[in-house]
Amino acid sequence: MFGSKAFELIKEFHRSKNSALPPFDENGVRQIFDEMNALSTIVDAEMDSSVLSEAGLALTRPSVCLRHAAIERNKQCVLAYIYNRITRIRDLRWSRGIVVPENIRLNMTERENHYFRNYSKILANYMRSVGGDLENGLDLTQDMKPPKSGRTNVRVLKDWELNDDETGEMISLRKEAILFLDDIQCENLIRQGVVERINSFQER
Repeated sequence: MFGSKAFELIKEFHRSKNSALPPFDENGVRQIFDEMNALSTIVDAEMDSSVLSEAGLALTRPSVCLRHAAIERNKQCVLAYIYNRITRIRDLRWSRGIVVPENIRLNMTERENHYFRNYSKILANYMRSVGGDLENGLDLTQDMKPPKSGRTNVRVLKDWELNDDETGEMISLRKEAILFLDDIQCENLIRQGVVERINSFQER
């Protein structure tokens, strides 16, 4: 059936909505392009006015319209697939920072990796431009949700050495420790997998 490969491509990507980014389905996209090329060849042959009379053109018009619609639908599905992958890649920059975990990076194509690096540079330049007197600019990736207070309860997931921006001293974080940190300070630690948020009444 025309368009079945394209429909399956979209369905598979939708099923992966709970994962950060599935591998790029190069084989599936190639099969869709092959189908589009085959349909285009048939359409060109049917529209060849040198071998068809006016009556013949009228008879082939329905099949030409059907195949042309299938080609356009395949285009839309592939573009939707690529657009939604790019959207998830942009979201990675906001949710995980400039360092993409290895298991996710390996699922990105070379061009997608290039896009992520360029997007990160553009975002970093913009944050510096709106940072005013702040040394490193205004980090727009902090506090993606409005905070209820300026501090958060967290549990340390692994031993970690943290540099205190105020004193310049190194602070040792020990696994399983429960801390009450500034929101700005804990956001980066959460992205790096060092701590996790807990509510005030959650037991250790």
